Amino acid sequence: MPISLSLEDKRTADRAIGIKEELKQSWNARDEMMAKDRQLLMMQYKKRVIPFELVLSNDIAVQHAFSIAILGGKPPIFRLPITLQDQEERDKMNRSERFITGVWREADKNHRSAGHNPLLYDILFFATLGSVALFPLIVRQPKKPPQFFIYVYDPINCYPDYGEQGLLRFARSHVATPKDAVTQAIAQGWDVSKINTEGKGVEIDNIWEREDDEDGTRIYNTVVVGGAPVKPRTLHTQFDHIPIIMQPMNGVPMQPYMSP
Repeated sequence: MPISLSLEDKRTADRAIGIKEELKQSWNARDEMMAKDRQLLMMQYKKRVIPFELVLSNDIAVQHAFSIAILGGKPPIFRLPITLQDQEERDKMNRSERFITGVWREADKNHRSAGHNPLLYDILFFATLGSVALFPLIVRQPKKPPQFFIYVYDPINCYPDYGEQGLLRFARSHVATPKDAVTQAIAQGWDVSKINTEGKGVEIDNIWEREDDEDGTRIYNTVVVGGAPVKPRTLHTQFDHIPIIMQPMNGVPMQPYMSP
């Protein structure tokens, strides 16, 4: 049954959805090109005209898979530059390299445990298509060691807004089943009671915002599920930047329509 929302909840949801729609419009051309690229990759770029035979080429799919195989053939190696450091400093650097390698292995293990491909493979799958979006996260729980995650987002669902100092706003919008939405909400600590569990799918809008003034930088996050704010606009004091890593399209570090 539909969820009853307060006036404040409606305003919060409308504000977040408005930001998403504004950013989404800026990337319409990119989304159209990504969709065409994926039609080529999935060999769905043309339909059969009866009575003629349908001839498709798998060149793109083979080249894409080959690129991933070459780039992801070995696990990443993390090295800190050694120049004029003394032996004690070099030992510290070696320990740092081993720690970073351990963090990557833990993130890869958590990624696979969720039923995904190896982490590097999934990153390269999108990177070789021209764009990649990542959300690295450290989860700390009482009396437990920290857990390291790197969530791989589908770039076609992500809409960044860049400024000279990096991301100013970021929106991710995707459709999930009600059960998946509830599972995500429980894991993230969102308000499950506001999720409508009826129907086949609900839209999840995740909005990040950056605000700067003389007092410093503030990072806010809002999550709306099915039109209901399961996470109100929340200040995250642990961040001084929006914690998303995104390459928008074909290596361009900002919006492609920006003048150089």
